[in-house]
Amino acid sequence: MKPEAKSIKILKVTQSLAKMLEFDVPEEERILRTEPPEKLFTLVIGILGDVTRRIIKKLEIPEEDVLFCARFFDSYKNTGRLNLLDDYNLLIGAVAYYLSNSPGSASVLVESVREDDLNLEGEKIEHALYWLLKGKYNVRKYEDSIYRNELESFEAKTSFFFNSGSGEEDLFDICKALKEKVDCYGSPRETFLCNLLYAVCILKVKNSCWKNLPVFSGLPKDAWSFIIKKKGFIKELWPAQRKIGEQGVFRGASAVLQMPTSAGKTKSTEIIIRSAFLANRIDLAVIVAPFRSLCHEIKNDFFKCFRGEKDITIDEITDALISEDANVFLNEGKHIVIVTPEKLYYLLTQNKEFVSRVGLVIYDEGHQFDAGKRGVTYELLLTELKQLLVKDIQIVLVSAVISNADEIARWLSPKCVVVHGSSNLPTRRNLAYVDGASLNFFNEKNVFENEFFAPRIIREKNLPLKGKERNQRKFPDLSDSDSITFYLALKQSQFKCVAVFMGKKTSVRPFLDYINDIYSRLPLESKPPCIKDEQIKILNIVNLNLGTDNALFKAARNGIFAHHANIPQGIRLSVENAVHEELVNFLVCTTTLAQGVNLPIKNLFVLSLYQDKEPIKVRDFHNLMGRVARSGKMTEGNVIFTDVEIARDGRKKLMINKMIAPERAERCDSMIKELIKEFIDCYDSVVRRRFSVPIKLSDLLKYYISEKNADWVANEICKGENASSVRNDFSKILQKRFNYLETIDNFLCNCCGEVDELNVIELVNKTYAYENCSSQEDRDKIVYLFEILKENILEKKLEKDRLKRLSHTLRGLNVALSVEKFVNDNRFILENVESCQSFVSIISGLFVEKFFPKKIFYGYPNREKLLHAIQCWVNGNSYAYLFDILKDEVIGSRKVTLEHVVEIFDGCLSYDGSVLVNSIVEILIGDVPNQDLLKKIQLYQKQIKYGLPNIESIVLYEIGFCDRTLALKLSTLFKGIETKEDMLRQLLVDDVKVKRILSEYPSYFEKKVYERLLYKS
Repeated sequence: MKPEAKSIKILKVTQSLAKMLEFDVPEEERILRTEPPEKLFTLVIGILGDVTRRIIKKLEIPEEDVLFCARFFDSYKNTGRLNLLDDYNLLIGAVAYYLSNSPGSASVLVESVREDDLNLEGEKIEHALYWLLKGKYNVRKYEDSIYRNELESFEAKTSFFFNSGSGEEDLFDICKALKEKVDCYGSPRETFLCNLLYAVCILKVKNSCWKNLPVFSGLPKDAWSFIIKKKGFIKELWPAQRKIGEQGVFRGASAVLQMPTSAGKTKSTEIIIRSAFLANRIDLAVIVAPFRSLCHEIKNDFFKCFRGEKDITIDEITDALISEDANVFLNEGKHIVIVTPEKLYYLLTQNKEFVSRVGLVIYDEGHQFDAGKRGVTYELLLTELKQLLVKDIQIVLVSAVISNADEIARWLSPKCVVVHGSSNLPTRRNLAYVDGASLNFFNEKNVFENEFFAPRIIREKNLPLKGKERNQRKFPDLSDSDSITFYLALKQSQFKCVAVFMGKKTSVRPFLDYINDIYSRLPLESKPPCIKDEQIKILNIVNLNLGTDNALFKAARNGIFAHHANIPQGIRLSVENAVHEELVNFLVCTTTLAQGVNLPIKNLFVLSLYQDKEPIKVRDFHNLMGRVARSGKMTEGNVIFTDVEIARDGRKKLMINKMIAPERAERCDSMIKELIKEFIDCYDSVVRRRFSVPIKLSDLLKYYISEKNADWVANEICKGENASSVRNDFSKILQKRFNYLETIDNFLCNCCGEVDELNVIELVNKTYAYENCSSQEDRDKIVYLFEILKENILEKKLEKDRLKRLSHTLRGLNVALSVEKFVNDNRFILENVESCQSFVSIISGLFVEKFFPKKIFYGYPNREKLLHAIQCWVNGNSYAYLFDILKDEVIGSRKVTLEHVVEIFDGCLSYDGSVLVNSIVEILIGDVPNQDLLKKIQLYQKQIKYGLPNIESIVLYEIGFCDRTLALKLSTLFKGIETKEDMLRQLLVDDVKVKRILSEYPSYFEKKVYERLLYKS
């Protein structure tokens, strides 16, 4: 049996009915234009019967047909038409999902079954089927079934197999015996249920860790026994994990893994590491993750995975530039280190000896080496590690969907394999766009092909007027995208978590302002229930950091939370955790949501098809879409485009078609290749067109080496009609290219400081940029670029030791020499400074463009106010306090906002200031460090980085309490404690006092941070 056109049409109607119910369309308005969904039951039961017989006979099964059945049962349960079919529908739907290779969705449906009420007139076979799908494997009694002996024996032998890995033949023997008895004496329903039970059992055993891990890893079953039996470890492998195993990755093969979100990436990474540890191939595994938030999440996940295993240690290295952190790599025993590319690159400039201990490197979000300056650092890091790592070491790069994974694999290692897991989507995402008052759901591959329609979902109402307002406003306004987005998101947030995606972070505050205005006008019955305790605690931390007179606080007061780069880290982590624990249901976010953070979002509303001025990248959209319908939490989710123009704009529909097609994903290319493009593509904001402004590579290098200001170059080059509107964009892009050149410059300084004669051609040949150039002309340009920068270095005729020390600054040579001159001119003052505030005053002359490349910082017009604010920052004052100092000024054409203040301190001073102080330390201390001076300046460096006034609060921040207000409050309990080890011990002593303080803060800090620290200590 197979679904045909009529059946497929009925499925679409079923899905439409489910969506109308989900979006609260009144029953009398739910349109049914074809035969009722119940007509499909005979077909789907027949398909499942055929499929189970094929599985029992070990024949191939039509997965698409089984998935059709699963989607019908899943949609039907949401139509409100179940009546007495509730448990039957859920249980058979769970089986259908499991048979179609969607175990996460199967677990969601089976969790909804009420076993105490389960009675499908199947002589308890349905209970055994429920038990098997649940996977708890405890033995039970069957008192009232004619198959009592067989069912009890089945459960006993299944439990024995999954708890020991033995007894597979005995298990299948009892399955056959049960089937034979049911075939003789059972009803058709009993026969159907028995076949389902048998088929699921076959696949459970086939997918089990006992069967797969020994084969995929090449290790005996006994080696895995302790791990498979461990509480919390998976009992079976998901499809993407099996695909990884089949490619030899668990045996030590290097690979590029393209895995969709929630396909089991964390567990796959754990198995890769465990396999290497068990085989004694390695003692040290390094995970490189490009975002601090992702490092935190990996660390937290791994602490859960390896809990109780004292022989394995896990360390996340902070991104503070402290060379002593390299000692972490020298720890004895099995060890996992999690680090950002920038920090690992910095440690390599200090000392490369620790690399010889590394046995496995995992690059998470590996496609990020085409992401700006970070991308250049990432590529050069990989280039250097390729030379330093032991030959044939295992390298695993985990990426989003990219079109040139094979090229990257060849560059990483000649034997590197590619695992294309992008087709193994664990859950379904329904795609739709707003069309008037309705939602038009379309085919996942083609926006022009409608799947089903959900009409009358949006209903306009008049809003009450305020003050002197006279013009009547409606909510939602069907012509306004913001209005429709908020209406739909607010409505759905009452049931499940929703996220509104904004194309850029500067759009978030105006949207929150609009939300706050509308919310204040809505009648009480239109608002979600009262906010929860956790939300009140997040509101408290927002107040402590940002104050109350801002859009973020006002929205949070209504249960609506924002997540973007210009929100302090402690708030972001608290919001992420609250969403993860389903304590927050409404999120407004940017692409920070796509950066590896796993959240259970049901509905994603995409308000804009653009990120800044560019269309959303295919891979970024798929990464973002991957946050919807978390596998194991949901079976499906919705991605809804709320731009009201889409329904009538064919151009925007074509943009969507590109975004939803993974095969059209962009190449993951080298940012170094951007430098050899002899033009800059600029956007003219007046005529809304792009113009290519020519700039030769030789001129670009000349401007960089002579330290020309990007604005000055823009004024020189951008002349003629519309010059002023192009100039600003040209300057921004040129500054990015200068930043890329500086990273390469620093890399070459480090190389020249280590060898007598640097062979540039040999070095460049190892870069991804060179290896994947489309022409010899482009390769020659890259060599020329590196040669010119090398010549500039050699022209200075610096000793190798001095050059090496200058490279430790992480800045280009000219900037490093400027710092060196400043340090030498002010050495006595710097050596005798007694406070961080005084230190900041001394180095304030360096707070200029070449040390702080972001205009938001160096462009602040009132230097006196900025210096005062920085001194208050290191004193621990809140962002709200700093905003009071810095407001009323204009940067460029923009008035300073609270978000600007967070960016100035978190986004600029925290990193660039830390790099600057590190540069001063490297030059001031020299090769024979004065330990007291080193300790003092490194403390100042951390004060500038974290905005904290004392060592106690800094230690607390670094061990995980990464909210400035919390670290300060906790530090009052721990005067005089200066090391992480002592702090961990003292936390145990003052447990009651610590918990009292933590009870006032979001649960992230107690449940995720404090409990992990107690376990670690």
